[in-house]
Amino acid sequence: MKGFRIIFGTHNSQPVGNFSDVMEEVYQKSYKPFLSVLNQYPEFPVTLHYSGALLEWLDENHSEFLMLLGEMVKRKQVELIGGGFYQPILSMLTNHDRLGQIEKMTTFLRANFGKRPRGLWLYERVWDTNHVTILDNCGIEFTFLDENHFYAAGLDKADLFYPHITEDQGKVIKLFAINKDLRYMIPSREPEEIINYCRNLPVKNGSSVITLFDNGEKFGAWKDSYDRCYNKGWFPKFIETILQNQDWLKPELPSSYLKKARCKNKIYIPNMIYEEMQEWARCPKKRRKSKNTKPVSRNNGTMVYAGSTFKNFFRKYSESNLMYSKMMYVNILANQIRGDKYKKRAAKEELWKGQCNNAYWHGLSGGIYYNHLRKNVYRALIEAEEMTRVKGVFLPSIVVTDFDMDGRDEYLYQGSKLNAYIHSQSGVLFELDYFPIHMNYQDTLSRHLERYHDDHFKEQGIDNYPRSSFIDRFFDKELKLEDVIKSKYTDMGSFYRTKYELADLDREHLSLSLFANGFCQTANQLHNLSIRKKYIFEISSLQIIYEIRNTGLSEFSGHFGTEINLGLPSDKSHEREMLVYSGSRSDLVTSQKGSYSAISAFSVKDFINETKLKISSDKPSELWFYDVYTHSRNFDLFDRIYQGTCLVPRFEINLAPGEVWSNSFSLNLRRNYNKR
Repeated sequence: MKGFRIIFGTHNSQPVGNFSDVMEEVYQKSYKPFLSVLNQYPEFPVTLHYSGALLEWLDENHSEFLMLLGEMVKRKQVELIGGGFYQPILSMLTNHDRLGQIEKMTTFLRANFGKRPRGLWLYERVWDTNHVTILDNCGIEFTFLDENHFYAAGLDKADLFYPHITEDQGKVIKLFAINKDLRYMIPSREPEEIINYCRNLPVKNGSSVITLFDNGEKFGAWKDSYDRCYNKGWFPKFIETILQNQDWLKPELPSSYLKKARCKNKIYIPNMIYEEMQEWARCPKKRRKSKNTKPVSRNNGTMVYAGSTFKNFFRKYSESNLMYSKMMYVNILANQIRGDKYKKRAAKEELWKGQCNNAYWHGLSGGIYYNHLRKNVYRALIEAEEMTRVKGVFLPSIVVTDFDMDGRDEYLYQGSKLNAYIHSQSGVLFELDYFPIHMNYQDTLSRHLERYHDDHFKEQGIDNYPRSSFIDRFFDKELKLEDVIKSKYTDMGSFYRTKYELADLDREHLSLSLFANGFCQTANQLHNLSIRKKYIFEISSLQIIYEIRNTGLSEFSGHFGTEINLGLPSDKSHEREMLVYSGSRSDLVTSQKGSYSAISAFSVKDFINETKLKISSDKPSELWFYDVYTHSRNFDLFDRIYQGTCLVPRFEINLAPGEVWSNSFSLNLRRNYNKR
């Protein structure tokens, strides 16, 4: 009878900064019972990967788990493979950070389990040809990729039952193909069906190998899987069924297999992501066109589209692009540290934590939609940035640079307690870092259109712009708040999408002036207007001075508002307190949306961070406000997630030709506002 080898393993990870109770639940449902069952079958070899953040959590909370894992490694039942320590997408990183993250994981595994890993798990199987040189330099010999990666290299199904070798710049690495059918069959199909599937594979000889490497959370943490795998005994039965058939289906570790078997061919795989991620990375509006795009390869029903790379998520989500831009900028700052290797190492450590992939994209689960994951990315990056500032040497400044790599200059105020980043597009504030708590209060998320949104979700509001602050709006006087909340209105002006030009940059007094010419369409005619915005930066505050000039020949009458979005950590009443001020009176805000008249200021007490944020206006306004929620898929459920609070101070403006309307806003941050 024909026979072959089977490599079985799981990859297990948790995002940096994930809730401890969530991790504990997954541990009890998946990680613990999975390893406990394996321990009962010492003759069944398995390949395992655990992310660095998960290993650290296990070491702190369940050291007994690592002790058992170590025993299984010693008896050569388990082969541990490495990866980037804080589960980054390696193609996002500089070569230096790729090396650093992989070596940190290697050091941890060698110190705790006594063996240097020979294999590596590529998070989300994001492949880049440049990985070969990096992995080889780190002593990594093999990794695992999906079937469609091999199809893109021109291989057929029959070629996937052997490892292949790939090369870059004279360096080589070996590649195993993860069997797609088995990945979808486990653990929903009975073990006998899985064995019959393997029996009918087009395998020629005993040196062939089939690889099953899957998400460890499928074995207990996914819906109904705990009952199936453990209460009903699917997982022990799966192991026993393979062991009963090892005369032709022999389980083996990849390292021991590679000692005896040769790689079949040398292949070259294009830079790409796996099949499902290709769909997730594409913008829904572009999907109809992309379906007509000619695929690179089509084998066994698998489509591989040209241009399917992970960085397409930066195009789909502007918020992901800003996190990535921040990460790259902090990388530059961290590499400039001189003379203090301990500080540089600490800054790099925080930078690497900010490279955790989960917050940068969205697929089957929440990803970028999870507010707390983005907050943890920014917390790490801001803390790393703070470490780069030399006490007694650092001075507040305004840096002009193309921060987000879009071909336009941004203006970055870098202060001792505050960062405030201004974009030339629309002249908006798009990042507000408060160093005492390592918090970006501009970390918001727009309501993006996703392919799974039906008419019900679309009706609740889809945004077509990034939710930054001091976005200049002109409203129809009959517009209702509910229309704004649902994005069912037309901005009568052009300024929210206009590029603002630099009018003045005063580095000595830390101020920045931008201006734009545009128009506002009223019911009767088109009016020419100009807006000048001056940002004045102080230790823990900003001042924004507006001047709106009627540059037309006729009188202008309209409603102007500036949209401000605050990325607060929570919408819960016990974790925040919102107040509106009218003269000397203040009123507690108890609803999630509403409007107030004659308002001079708005404040939020962030009890989580013991910080108060207050926005004041010289001229009283009508204030609209509402909390912003997204509806995102989390596997087969939908999560309604708080993303921020939107404030819109509105003013009625009447201007004769040449006349100017002016107003000044101030934004202040203060610490030590304790819980009630």
